[in-house]
Order: sequence, then structure tokens, then C-alpha cells
Amino acid sequence: MHPRKSINWSKIPFERLEKNGEYNKKKHKDIQELFNDYIGKVSVMGYNAIALDDMAHMVSQPFYGDFLRKKIKKYAVEFKTLIRESIHSGLKVFINTDIMFFNEFIRTYMKINRIGLKRILKSYLELLFDEYPDVSGVIFRFGESDGVDVEGDFMSSPVIRTPEYANSFLKFLLPSFEKRKKLFIFRTWTTGGYSIGDIMWNEKTLAKLTSGINSPFFILSLKYGSADFFRYLRLNPLFFKDGQRKIIELQARREYEGFGEFPSYIGEDYSGYFDQLKDREDILGIYVWCQTGGWSAFRNFTFMKKSSIWNEINTFVTIKIFCEGLSSREAARLYFNFYLNGEKRKNSFLDFYEFLLLSDKVVKNLYYDPEFCKKEYYFNKIRISPLLHILWDQVTLTSLVVMAYRSCTANWKLSLEKGKLALLSIKRMGALNSRLRLPYDYKFHYRTFRLLYLCRKVIYDKDMDKAMKKIKKLLKNYRSDYPEGYHFYINFRKSYYSPSFKFILGIFIRKKPRYRLLDRLLYNSLTTGLLLTLYRLMRGNFPLLAGKQGMPVTTFLK
Repeated sequence: MHPRKSINWSKIPFERLEKNGEYNKKKHKDIQELFNDYIGKVSVMGYNAIALDDMAHMVSQPFYGDFLRKKIKKYAVEFKTLIRESIHSGLKVFINTDIMFFNEFIRTYMKINRIGLKRILKSYLELLFDEYPDVSGVIFRFGESDGVDVEGDFMSSPVIRTPEYANSFLKFLLPSFEKRKKLFIFRTWTTGGYSIGDIMWNEKTLAKLTSGINSPFFILSLKYGSADFFRYLRLNPLFFKDGQRKIIELQARREYEGFGEFPSYIGEDYSGYFDQLKDREDILGIYVWCQTGGWSAFRNFTFMKKSSIWNEINTFVTIKIFCEGLSSREAARLYFNFYLNGEKRKNSFLDFYEFLLLSDKVVKNLYYDPEFCKKEYYFNKIRISPLLHILWDQVTLTSLVVMAYRSCTANWKLSLEKGKLALLSIKRMGALNSRLRLPYDYKFHYRTFRLLYLCRKVIYDKDMDKAMKKIKKLLKNYRSDYPEGYHFYINFRKSYYSPSFKFILGIFIRKKPRYRLLDRLLYNSLTTGLLLTLYRLMRGNFPLLAGKQGMPVTTFLK
């Protein structure tokens, strides 16, 4: 339902559901029909709750302007309908919110009345619980705010900067939840800003956050790894620490792996995570992202029109693995039988499961660089992504990217061999699908990954010039045939590479989570300006979206 351009789906872009800033009744009528279909499908799979965006658009305040109050009143009618339909389908409803959202009315009111963040947010929560008594709880996002490209009636900013302040924040708000018997779900995901920025992997920081909190209505929500939703991440060690009740965040619509444009099966990875957690009584459940997340122009909305079967398969096997204890293979067979009429397609399941496993192998061996991913790397408070050159739907091939891969990867030859074998695996997937007849776009899959393989040749092959010429030739037709496909940003000069770069990289990057003394010297308020200057000088080596989408670059250095 959004225009054909890249949009941040970390949460609903409300401004695009409106017309000239006004509530659009027709769009919301369409949304209700799609929503009812969606909740019906996920409830049949076994899901028992849903999260809706967001509190800022659900409750009004008397100090708002008339126009905004009237708009939110109309939104409230729609939200109550969505909540009623969800509960009718057997789904509990949780509301997402940032800590904290602002506009001119909120800032002015807080300033004039000298009201702090805790009190203003508490007032919103009490209004929410009064107006929507059937809501089961609230999910708080604190470590990420609206991007610089986001517009609308509300804009969030990161206001919790220390674990000690976060602790006092939680203790102030928790009584409101306990009184109403609502769940307070606190997400530990953060982009690394401020002293609380390492909370998603640092046990000491998390302990400061939860100190003295012992409530049956408080739950921590952790992503499965110590970074975002990437592959090659070991299970977050914090699941085995602290003693607080937790849920694990998983992603079925793989935002860093095509958003469902091509198969990217996660059953094997998630089965491995489940095996490690199945005996822990403090893990209460899962939080599965099957719709939102990241910037993309791709339009496959799971369980809706033009849905992606690959997202739907991932969503199905995830719930079956974690909530019914099925193996990856058993969950895939259940999907095959139930949704693909597998019982009447004799011997086809073996082809189907091979197809899924090959898709997993292709992603791990070509989309990612398996040789680079053998080690972990940390920059300040952030666990560096194991996927350096691909961010959402953009592929970045610059001098900095090339030098980083070369410096951190030991076996270049093996990396190239695995990439080449992955292309053969895609051809095998095409052959299997001639019998399976799944809605699989083989040409898009192969042509995209062929370009990715050529990028790897540019990185590691001695004859990189030949690979570069091939990329430029193939990109002309690729961009014409897939205008909403991957965007390749190439800014590479062979002469930039220097063996000394590995030494320089070692100064700023460490291989273990534990901080070095050097990190304390490099990353502080005194050096932030110098690092920003260095970033600006090297601006052409970073993805084009850096500083234009998402949070400001300065946030990562604070």
C-alpha cells in the first residue's frame, strides 16, 4: 500500500497512510480487510499475540492542537476495531512505543509545566490502559529512534542514555503495569549510542538496568544474537544470565536477506537456537518479525496480497520449532502437507526440503562471506555486522569495504570457491522447482547472486578489473529488468589498497566483546569530533544511505 520507493518499515510510516496530513478513511478501510486476513492466518499457525504500532497515535492529550486531537480520535476508532478483531481471533494485543516520542505540543507542555520524561510517559500509559482496556501490555523500544528521513506528527529521540537512568525509569513505570496487570516488555536492541549502548551483549550493563527489579509483569526482549537479524551469530549469551524473564526476537521476513524476494530458509538456524534454550524456564516465548524491519522498496507483505511464500514458510516453521518442539525437517514437512497439498504429491517433500536447505546454503556461502564470518569484530559498543557490503537492498563496493574484507579474511581462495558453488546451488534450485512449481523467481535470484559473486571476485581475485567490467555490463540490463531490485553502489580504486590498512583496522576494531584500554582512549566525548571528521573525509566509502536514512551517524559514536 506504500508508493514504490524505499521506506523504513521499523514501524508503521503513518504519514504515508494519510492524505495531505489528514486521516484517510479509504486507506484504513482497506487496511482493516487486509488485517483481518492476516490475523486469521497467523492465529491458525499457532501464534497467540500481535504487536501494533504505536502508542503515540492511539492516545491524545488536552494540550494538543485541535487538528491533531481530531485525527487521533479517528485513529482511535480504527485501533479499537483492530484490537477487537485480534481478540476475536484468539490473539492478545501488545502496543509498541518508543521512549520517547515528541512534537511541538509535547515539548512546549513539558517545558512550561516542568514535567520530566517519566511523568509524561506515565500519563500516556495510563491513558492507553483507560481507553484500551483489552490491551495486554506495551513493548518499549529505547535504543533506536526514528530515522532522519522520517516525517509525521511524532518523532522519537533517544532519551535513555545510561543503564542507571533506565533502571529508575523502569521502577517508576512498573507500578502502573502491576496495578492494571499488564506486561511491561523492554527491548534491549540498541544501535550502540551512549553508555547504555552495549546492553544487548554486555552482562554488566544489563545487570545495572535490571538491578532491584523483580516483577512478574516485567519481561526482557532480546534479539537472538548480539547484533541485528544477521546470520553467523551465536546465540546471545545474555539468555543464560541475569535471571529475568525473557523472550527471544526472531525474524521471518529477512530484512538483510532480500525481504522475501528470494528463498532464505531459517529453519536450521532457529532449530539450533531452540535446542540451546528449550530447558530454560526463564524463556517465556518468542517475538517473530514477519512484516516489518528495515528500508526497502520491495512490496511482498507477508500473508497479504503479493505475499512472499518464503516469509510465510519461515514464519510457520519458527512457531512450530519453538512452540511445538518440532525439528526443522518436521516443521517443513508440516508446512508442505498443509499448505502445498503435500500428501497428494508423492516423493515431492524430499525435493522441497532440499530446495529449502539449498536456499540456506546459498545465503550463507554467497550472500555472506563464510570465511569473513568465522570471526567476530567489535567497534566501540557495537558488534560489527557479518555482512559488510549489503545493507537492506543496497550493495556497496568501495575501497573501504574491499580493504576490510581482505584484511579480515584469511582464505580468499576458499571464499571464491564457496561462492561459485553457491551459484551452482541456485541452478539446482531451479531444476527442483521445475517439479515443485513454487512461485520462485529463479532469474531474479540467479542474476542478483551472480552480481554478488562478481563483487566477491573484485574483492579477492587478482584479475579484479575483468570482474568489474563484467559487473558494469550486467548491471545495465539488471537495472532495466529490476528497477526495484538491488542497488549497487560502486566506488572502488585499486590503488587504495594497502597492507598497512590491517594494522590501522586493528587499532579501531577488536575481536572480543571485552573492551580494551585503547577503546577507552579512542571512543569518548573528546575524540568524537575527530572521528566524525574522519568519517566525513571517507564519506564516499560508506553506503549512500548513511546519514540519510536511519539514525544520525553521530549516535554510533556517543
